[in-house]
Amino acid sequence: MSYCWGDSAVHTPLVTLRANVDAHKKNIEFSSLPKTIKDAITVCTWLGVTYVWIDALCIVQDSGQDKILEIANMGNIYAGAYLTIAASVADGASRGFLQPKTCPFFSAPMILPDGNIFEAKWCAYGRGLIGSTKQVVPASGDDRRPRAVSEFEPLHQRGWTFQESMLSRRILLFSSFQPYWVCRKASHSGGEPSPEEFLTALDLGNIISPPTSKPTDENTKPWRFGGVGDPVLQTPSSFGYYWPWVAENYSVRILSMLEDKLLAIHAVKDQYQDNNTTYLCGIWLESVHIDLLWSTVRQHPRPAADLQRFGSGWNHSRITHLPSWSWLSFDGSVRNEIVWSAFYAGKARHRDEVSSHISVIGVPETDGFGRLVGAPLCIRGRLKRILAVPVTGAGWEGRYQERQCYDISVWDEKERKYVADMADRSSLENRIGIVVFDDFIPQFVKGEAARSFAAGDLFDMREDFETEPQFVDCLLVATVGKRDGNGNGDRGVEGHGDETAYGLVLGGVKGGEKDRRCRVGMFRGDEGVARYFDDAEEMEFDFV
Repeated sequence: MSYCWGDSAVHTPLVTLRANVDAHKKNIEFSSLPKTIKDAITVCTWLGVTYVWIDALCIVQDSGQDKILEIANMGNIYAGAYLTIAASVADGASRGFLQPKTCPFFSAPMILPDGNIFEAKWCAYGRGLIGSTKQVVPASGDDRRPRAVSEFEPLHQRGWTFQESMLSRRILLFSSFQPYWVCRKASHSGGEPSPEEFLTALDLGNIISPPTSKPTDENTKPWRFGGVGDPVLQTPSSFGYYWPWVAENYSVRILSMLEDKLLAIHAVKDQYQDNNTTYLCGIWLESVHIDLLWSTVRQHPRPAADLQRFGSGWNHSRITHLPSWSWLSFDGSVRNEIVWSAFYAGKARHRDEVSSHISVIGVPETDGFGRLVGAPLCIRGRLKRILAVPVTGAGWEGRYQERQCYDISVWDEKERKYVADMADRSSLENRIGIVVFDDFIPQFVKGEAARSFAAGDLFDMREDFETEPQFVDCLLVATVGKRDGNGNGDRGVEGHGDETAYGLVLGGVKGGEKDRRCRVGMFRGDEGVARYFDDAEEMEFDFV
């Protein structure tokens, strides 16, 4: 079963503990079960299924040893199950999911301007999906604003349910609209919205949708994956590299316990791993030059009570017990820059077209979940200093994560000023790219954006050349594209190449015998200026 436990202040699930495990092995009274679990057992009875696996009951919750054993086996549980019941609509164990539902959609013919009759889909106002916006207008209540479909399907906001959906061979999904059946061969529903519309609205199409019968170019892109429960996942050594997509789709989901971030993706990792691959805390060593190039998108909302509970385990949206170079260390959604600016743009359609410029010279030991033990990751690569310009504008100071970057030659360190008029368009000749810093600060709190827009300040953001720039060290990680035949990458030269550099912005870390660095951001270069790193200094350091 795949479901949400829910807020402990509202939902009280029945759980197995060391004190009651023997009693639970003999008998559990149906009347003692919360509504969501009762509904699951009812569905199993209808289907003639004898057994159901429910984590709250099948794992001894106050036994660390039993938890680790069951988590390690969770991939086999969901991949080997006859069926997974997904309580998509229930926000907690006591909510249930078998309540009667009214489908808001109906079909009726519509006459087109050319006289042809088209069978159109209609819905009562305020009751249905709103096209490609993936939103729903509530049918009743005071708040009638359009809201994301995911707000009505809380199951798919949770981190643990990602691998449960991805590995299941068959899923019977109970939504706020109707039940859906999805398996390796097909998907079905009793009406509208269709399975395709529903799964697309929840961004579940690539997780639990069945494979298409006629593959297209769209289905063979390197970041795409087959169908629900497909046992042949694309591994990092195969033609299509799917892991960056896994990272992005897992990262948008939230976990109540920070220590679960690495554990809740363990089963998916196991499907990738073979004898020729090495997994380190969210990345694959064989594709380290791709996996390291992530950038932060949005921090998960955390109430004050959560932050107090996390204590020193959470700092400026970072999970402190995880290495800074791992995308798992960011408590929020991420995206892979190679996928977005190279794969999606058609610049590199194969992993081998991404050139690596780093070497891993020290591989840390890991446990079965990919957690690092002992010495840190040791990297050798080329570092060069770049100049990042701050931004200014009402409400934007210190908030905008992206910074335009320039060749450090534009700054006179002795005079403490720029050597030229940076506001002039000619200064763009010295621009080399963009830095995206990891520390996430919401650009506007609730209501502030509307006030800024009304005041005309929302778009008043610009580079601040009156303030001293920030100098950061950038590690060249990968390049995509080629220089021209003369090895020249200069912009403005006819026939120049499109070689693009990608790197990491590093900060120094005190302590240790070796040079120690941590990640503070990501660098994406402009086309044709990867040459900037040609004279960069090669260094070796511990990456923590």
